[in-house]
Amino acid sequence: MAGNMLANYVQVYVMLPLDVVSVDNKFEKGDETRAQLKKLTEAGVDGVMIDVWWGLVEGKGPKAYDWSAYKQVFDLVHEAGLKLQAIMSFHQCGGNVGDIVNIPIPQWVRDVGATDPDIFYTNRGGTRNIEYLTLGVDDQPLFHGRTAVQMYADYMTSFRENMKKFLDAGTIVDIEVGLGPAGEMRYPSYPQSQGWVFPGVGEFICYDKYLEADFKAAAAKAGHPEWELPDDAGEYNDTPEKTQFFKDNGTYLTEKGKFFLSWYSNKLIKHGDKVLDEANKVFLGCRVQLAIKISGIHWWYRVPNHAAELTAGYYNLDDRDGYRTIARMLTRHHASMNFTCAEMRDSEQSEEAKSAPEELVQQGHDPSVDPVAPLERSKPEMPIEMILKAAQPKLEPFPFDKNTDLPVKDHTDVGDEVVHAGTVAAIKVGPPPPLSAGTDNSDEARDFDLPLKNRFYLQPLPPAEAAVRAKESAQDILNLKPLIDKKQWPYVMNDLRLRASYLRYDLKTVISSKTTKEEKKDLKDLTGKLFATLDGLDHAAKIKSPTEAEKYYGETKTVLSDVLAKLG
Repeated sequence: MAGNMLANYVQVYVMLPLDVVSVDNKFEKGDETRAQLKKLTEAGVDGVMIDVWWGLVEGKGPKAYDWSAYKQVFDLVHEAGLKLQAIMSFHQCGGNVGDIVNIPIPQWVRDVGATDPDIFYTNRGGTRNIEYLTLGVDDQPLFHGRTAVQMYADYMTSFRENMKKFLDAGTIVDIEVGLGPAGEMRYPSYPQSQGWVFPGVGEFICYDKYLEADFKAAAAKAGHPEWELPDDAGEYNDTPEKTQFFKDNGTYLTEKGKFFLSWYSNKLIKHGDKVLDEANKVFLGCRVQLAIKISGIHWWYRVPNHAAELTAGYYNLDDRDGYRTIARMLTRHHASMNFTCAEMRDSEQSEEAKSAPEELVQQGHDPSVDPVAPLERSKPEMPIEMILKAAQPKLEPFPFDKNTDLPVKDHTDVGDEVVHAGTVAAIKVGPPPPLSAGTDNSDEARDFDLPLKNRFYLQPLPPAEAAVRAKESAQDILNLKPLIDKKQWPYVMNDLRLRASYLRYDLKTVISSKTTKEEKKDLKDLTGKLFATLDGLDHAAKIKSPTEAEKYYGETKTVLSDVLAKLG
């Protein structure tokens, strides 16, 4: 039962307002933000997410970083006992869905664009997009002697140095690395600021001089110096059948079209690989999860050409899995993928758009990575070149890999016939199991006959009762010692995580009931120290290390004793 509840637990993070730090890099909403965080804490939210805007922090000049406003925000989050997911926002705020303020990339970077506008993404008509630097300048030292990737790396390094307190305390648990417009790893193929309207196919955005030169060199190396970038893919608001490139038997299926799409998508993946490699080096050893954001481009998913995905840089077709290539790149850096349309339903979409957000999310689903393990160095054993080579059109997206691919004979039995990555197979789903005895809703996480606030297994208690339950949870954690001695690691992890969830919940209740700031601060600090230690114990069980488990169990016992003393 406990294991089932744990498996169904989903952490909840709330996005802070885009303008929580003002456009002049000031934190002017202290009281308002403190009140909002208090409400989130009382609601049982796990943490918050915040954009850390490059255009604000390094806005005054190269390497002239000013983190003061964000430190004030992070202090309030830490005081509230919430976790923090920080987005390295190297893009402009403004021009995308939900953007309520305008925060451009640093002015001194835009000044470089005044004399060299090709540092920005460019469409076939020559229109520049200033939301994010073109990946064509990733390795070009155009920015006061630095390349774009070096600027991103320096920014993240400064973030780690200045936010060390919050990283060490375990407040910051997730670093999402921005890799394109809206922070997403994609090309700006459907900019509303330039007139795009849903469900237009968008445009290929690779006509700056740097990407154009790169394509010409790649085509010449492939023996086709005559090939040029596409001139038949239409405009932002076209439908696929109106273009020569995407129509039935269109250019996208020709040798030239396949070459271009491979180059276009590979450049994007290499861009992500370069920046994540720098992020991995910067945050090496920190207990944070690296992540990137992938745009859920669900329109035109139900047609063979997947036109909108292709213009964004995702080379995904009915017979070619474009997201698996990205996922394999992410495994090199111990990073996870955030998908942007997980909440959408197929039934909510218009028929004309041929949308399928549910199918898209299912295809792009990436199993979560343990967020508490110290970040390890990127794996060299599968270099990005090997990953991309495996995804060339002449091959299936990936050859069969006995370590990751399941050999199946049919939909239900394991056999000798191999189904490769990219092959779509139906999953045979049987009828639901019979209901358990007791109540018609006993197989669900909640009982619909109960009032809404009483449906969930973890219920709030008055402070005195919460303290009692916290002590019981603490004793249950201490009782894990025999399981640790027997090296029964799955039971250690399951029981630890369940008891820790109760303990965290009840300690928040007790902390909020304290009458003085000193009492609250002391217990908050101890609680933060306790859960950092519990994270270490959890990780020791995950890697099955008796030595580490003994170490962190001893530390847990000591800190728990200090916490219980505060509870009275």
